[in-house]
Amino acid sequence: MSNILKIIIGYVAQHKKLLAVVLVALLSVASATLSVGYVFRKLIDNGLGQNHAAEINNSIYLIIALIAVFAFGSFFRSYFINLIALKVVSKLKADTYRNLLKNDIVTFEDLKIGDIISRLSTDIETINGMIINFLSFFIRNGIMLIGAISLMFIQSPKLSLMVIIGIPVLLFPLLRLSKHVRKLSKKVLEEQSALASNVEETFASVRTLYSYNQQEFTANKFDNKITSYIKHASVRLRLRSMFFALAISVIAAAITGVIWIGSLDILSGSMSSGQMVSFIYYAIMVGVSAGGLAELFSEIQGPFAALERVLDLKNLDHDIKPSKTLAPALASYNIIFDKVEFSYPSRPDIQALKSISLTIEQGKFTGIVGRSGSGKSTLMQLLLKFYNHQSGKIAIGGSDIEHVSSDLIRDKVAYVEQYPAIFSGTIRSNIAFSKPDATEREIEKIAELCGISEFVKDLEQGLDTEIGERGVRISGGQKQRIAIARAVLYAPEILLLDEATSALDNESEKQILQNISQIMPGKTIISIAHRISSIEAADNILVIDQGELEASGKHSKLLTESETYSLLYREQADIGSK
Repeated sequence: MSNILKIIIGYVAQHKKLLAVVLVALLSVASATLSVGYVFRKLIDNGLGQNHAAEINNSIYLIIALIAVFAFGSFFRSYFINLIALKVVSKLKADTYRNLLKNDIVTFEDLKIGDIISRLSTDIETINGMIINFLSFFIRNGIMLIGAISLMFIQSPKLSLMVIIGIPVLLFPLLRLSKHVRKLSKKVLEEQSALASNVEETFASVRTLYSYNQQEFTANKFDNKITSYIKHASVRLRLRSMFFALAISVIAAAITGVIWIGSLDILSGSMSSGQMVSFIYYAIMVGVSAGGLAELFSEIQGPFAALERVLDLKNLDHDIKPSKTLAPALASYNIIFDKVEFSYPSRPDIQALKSISLTIEQGKFTGIVGRSGSGKSTLMQLLLKFYNHQSGKIAIGGSDIEHVSSDLIRDKVAYVEQYPAIFSGTIRSNIAFSKPDATEREIEKIAELCGISEFVKDLEQGLDTEIGERGVRISGGQKQRIAIARAVLYAPEILLLDEATSALDNESEKQILQNISQIMPGKTIISIAHRISSIEAADNILVIDQGELEASGKHSKLLTESETYSLLYREQADIGSK
């Protein structure tokens, strides 16, 4: 917990001027509140006790002045505490988000998107409440507790001891339960994240869900998660309620004892009525402050658990090996895989690539073919440094990519997946994602070359048409055209197409690939083929089989020399003729 406190205090300490205002406001509020007890004593003993109307009036005027101080102090306290909390939480959220974007792909294979969203929304807001409670209630109640105890002892040490005895009774069970409550709070937050992940996954796949009529099954599955959430949350609520009942009982018992002994002291003449009222007021302040601190300590276990979950994201290690000696730049763009072996971290016992060696020449159009799971896409993901290969060497332009920063490689390489990411917004904004400062003319030219102009001409807003979340309002082929346009606009030295035209018809596919070759002369284009017909004209074709390079060459050569290639070609030809 100490490390977590240091981190959050470090964020809060960045706002020293605002904290100074908050501290002054808190002192004003606490002083005004504590001063009321003294005024009550004067009002009763000097005003009511001696029938002095002027003393009564003066006491009321002083109470009104204290109320004004309390009101102004409360305004500044509330405003600046909430402002600090807003700034701290926003900075923490931004830092966590930025750190997540620096992590490797493996990180996002382990994390659920719904869980990330939950941590950066629900958990962060919980932390916001913790900061407000700490700065406002913890400090204020702390000041009032110390002040009220001091003033009580000045008036009656005997009665003060009776009140003080109740404080350990409040704190002891709380300290014993705090670790248990914290574990429960973390479990509750995990259950909330699971619910968020379930909702995100369900509605992201709503078409599949509906097509198989699994609405009832999915709803029942969600009900089970809700039941589990209620189970853990109810235990936490029960513990809180038990503590609250204990706090009320202890405070009420202490005050009852004070009234009893104090009343006897008034009868014996050792205490005045004003002192008695004033003391009871301070005793109530002690009870409320001590109970508030104890309740706050109980409540803070939830936000601490939330903060732990957020910091887990913020402090995630970056598993991609850092470059020891960075190459200043890439001199050329020939690509070499030399005896590369690789297994995915999630499947370490299965080799995706088996000591594979191959060469891709700069400025050439290279096709890659093979059956599903043969390792074709893995080649591209290693080239982009999405993963670390276990052995062998991968070089671009003679530079081992272990000594080239990921950013430098990705500055020169564009990648288009079979199922591309389409963002909420317009067609134009999706194309321009790779180059936000692109001119209108550049975007329109690329849209024309990728066949986007063909379907946007019938849309009222053209390129500025909103396409919905993940592009739900456009077809798979239209998504692929947009993704290819985005990649070409990036003006890369190396273009990776991972079955990027699979949703297009043969003619559209050939036309787009021809256009890409024309607009990117001298650039390296690597295309994993969904259909062999799309790469028949490639300068070189690599045949990958079970993680190994079976053969390479031009189309005509591979038809006679590669059993895998000729078999794939015949299978596709048979399908096309039916």
